[in-house]
Amino acid sequence: MPGKLKQPTSMEGLTPVPQPLPRPPLNTPSADPEFSSIALAPIPPVMGTPVDASRQFYRQSVSQIRMPPLPALSNIAQGSQIASHVAPVAETANAASTTANNANTTANEASATATVAATGVTAINASTAVGVVSGVLKQVPISTLDAITLTPTLDALTDGATYNRVLATAITSGAIDSTKPGFLAEGGSTVPQIVGGTASLFTYTATASTHTVVISWAGFTVYFANTVAGSVAISSGSQTITSVSTGTYYFYAYLNASNVVQFVAVSGGSGSPAILYAPQSPTAAQQINLQSVTALSNGGIQVVMPSSGGGSGGGGGSQLCARADQFVRTRERGVIRLKDCKVGDEIDSRHGYTEIKNLRFVKQSTFIKFTIHRDETLSVTPTHHLTVMRQGVEESVDAARVNLMDTLYHVDGYATIRKIEIVENPTAEKAIIHLEPTHEYWCGEIAPTISAANAVPIS
Repeated sequence: MPGKLKQPTSMEGLTPVPQPLPRPPLNTPSADPEFSSIALAPIPPVMGTPVDASRQFYRQSVSQIRMPPLPALSNIAQGSQIASHVAPVAETANAASTTANNANTTANEASATATVAATGVTAINASTAVGVVSGVLKQVPISTLDAITLTPTLDALTDGATYNRVLATAITSGAIDSTKPGFLAEGGSTVPQIVGGTASLFTYTATASTHTVVISWAGFTVYFANTVAGSVAISSGSQTITSVSTGTYYFYAYLNASNVVQFVAVSGGSGSPAILYAPQSPTAAQQINLQSVTALSNGGIQVVMPSSGGGSGGGGGSQLCARADQFVRTRERGVIRLKDCKVGDEIDSRHGYTEIKNLRFVKQSTFIKFTIHRDETLSVTPTHHLTVMRQGVEESVDAARVNLMDTLYHVDGYATIRKIEIVENPTAEKAIIHLEPTHEYWCGEIAPTISAANAVPIS
């Protein structure tokens, strides 16, 4: 039937299966190499033990049946090998991996820091710094500085055309000191100060019979130009000098560092103590103008010892001053302003020409201005003395006490006063002047026509 398989009915047509040759007895040698006992090779070591091999070689008549190793013994052997050989290696490898990761992280951070630092260095090198180059202070690029830069000092600088250095030898505790080398005091060493508030700080009495001079002073206040120092109140006192011969003398008073009234005693003095000088002493005048002291007069203060009887007078202070921009008449240079005068000039007065022995200028804002009948004016400090005619009597009166009933001295005679006013000028200066032999001089804002005085006249 189509599609169906035909079932064989006999062994006909089939290939016979070869039958194995009969195995000879185990203890019988065979000529067939396949069954020769010599052909029986030992069991590989991986499949057995040395005991198995010995049994195979020496008991060939015994059938060899392979038994697998016990699972428990195999596991024990493998675990021991892993614990003793594999685990330490793995642990070391893991530690090395961790170290490598940390090193990589550190390297990345260092790289980022280096990038930032490089950017900063570039910015710094593009900036400038102040340095001393060949003795000149300059602003130079930082990139041009030497690898080793010394600390700049003023010693490395050179003086400029406008500004120069002050020598360290002329400084004490940061302040310029006129007593030190390096300080040149040709123009005067004292800082200007306004001394006292009265016309005359000192008065004296001289007694011929005892050859004694007594110098006295009432309490007064010193107003320093240095606002840090401010002011200081000075107590009243007196100084007695004995063994004074007949004549005209000068004394030089000052405040020491403790603000105590002192009198200069240098070579050439007379009396006991030897503080009177005839004539005036430049050395003594220098001593009262040192920076460490405060002068109480502009030069010496006059003392007269009469041949008989007694005498008195006064002087000192610094407010017997006219405004510095007023005019005076000089012998050599004609009419000039007070601020243009110098020591040694002779200026005209009621009693002829008198010489300027000492002159300096100090800031002063308050003045009293007098206007006379010809509209001529004179401006002086409130304590400046003027010689006036008062009820027919000549008097020396400080400017603050002059009134419209007084009459001033004029080059052409007497002058009535039309106006008295107080004038404030914060930029003005007064002229502190010392004259000899007379202490009066012609002065004025328009012309030198009104008499002014730089001292209180001796009684």
